[in-house]
Amino acid sequence: MVWRQRQSADTRTAVVAVHAKLAESIADGDPQAAQQALKAHFDLAFRDLIAAGLH
Repeated sequence: MVWRQRQSADTRTAVVAVHAKLAESIADGDPQAAQQALKAHFDLAFRDLIAAGLH
């Protein structure tokens, strides 16, 4: 559902970048960076869910 709300290339690119940073942090064994990346992911998803009308 959230992905469908991200209709511009910029918003979709931002989501892919957040996922890539999370995967990179995990692969690097960096829990602090992974935690920050996961927070960024959740913040982005939450914002987009609200924009989609889910409260």
